Amino acid sequence: MRNNDNGLKILFQSLYILFQLLHFYMKIVHSWFSVIGKG
Repeated sequence: MRNNDNGLKILFQSLYILFQLLHFYMKIVHSWFSVIGKG
């Protein structure tokens, strides 16, 4: 049970990091598109 708990913790941490990276990427893409739209 304790082992499974640890696995879930790691899974949620990696999911959280992935989500943060995705959010950062979307912000970059959005600003990039607005620059292209203005140009």
